[in-house]
Amino acid sequence: MLDVTGVTVYISEQKVSDIINSLPSINRQFSSVLAKTVLEPHEIWQSWKGHETNQGAWLKLRTYLQYLDLSETEIKSPFAVSIDQFLFEGKWQLYDMQLKMGDEGVIIGGLNVSVRNGEQIYSVVQH
Repeated sequence: MLDVTGVTVYISEQKVSDIINSLPSINRQFSSVLAKTVLEPHEIWQSWKGHETNQGAWLKLRTYLQYLDLSETEIKSPFAVSIDQFLFEGKWQLYDMQLKMGDEGVIIGGLNVSVRNGEQIYSVVQH
């Protein structure tokens, strides 16, 4: 699949299924949003991540963020962010998918520490 910057990312159906099934049940209802995050991101960040099994090695990590206003839904959280991450090991492969819900300020503050680091590759505001 091509992302908005023209980069090819690979998503295994089995990996998606495994990730979705591991999510809390309240988050599973947003699985289609998680899937669309690569196609319609608000931001893309790229950074380095230490290799999990090869000590001292580093891998490129590409993070896609999509912000969601939940204030008009039955969900009690007013804000959410969908996070899709890919690692580069010869090609960009799906690594993780998450949905964080809660207060916008708290969520954004957490993102600034955890995933909004490295180089910003894309911003919907700039395009």
